[in-house]
Amino acid sequence: MGWWSGLARTKRVGAAWYRENGRIGTCVRWDGVVAARIKGRHGTYVVFGSPRALDCTCRARHMPCPHVAAVGAEYEERPERFDELRSSLESLPAAHAFGESVERLLLTNPAPLLEAVERGELGSLPALLAQQHGSVA
Repeated sequence: MGWWSGLARTKRVGAAWYRENGRIGTCVRWDGVVAARIKGRHGTYVVFGSPRALDCTCRARHMPCPHVAAVGAEYEERPERFDELRSSLESLPAAHAFGESVERLLLTNPAPLLEAVERGELGSLPALLAQQHGSVA
């Protein structure tokens, strides 16, 4: 073992580190489902799911990973930081038809939705939902 093995153990990064260092990016919610982008030490990941059962796209060997813990704590302490998509989408035509599709997208593949929010392109949501899950009436 090299000198770095001891250093790696002393440099453990927990949930507080991600929150204190501004590593949590775009955060959204739709009813009881949340999604957030978080900058990890080895890449940018997406944390998603219900606030009590979050999952992460990182490859941690054990869950919950620190990314899940950080986003969960952020939602618990600062839920207003998570943009409420329902209110943002009300101005779009056929917004009532989005509900189930948005929730399914947040639970299965939230990255494209987070990217649309980051670019300020929520108007592209109907096309995004149609591409991901079939046509939205």
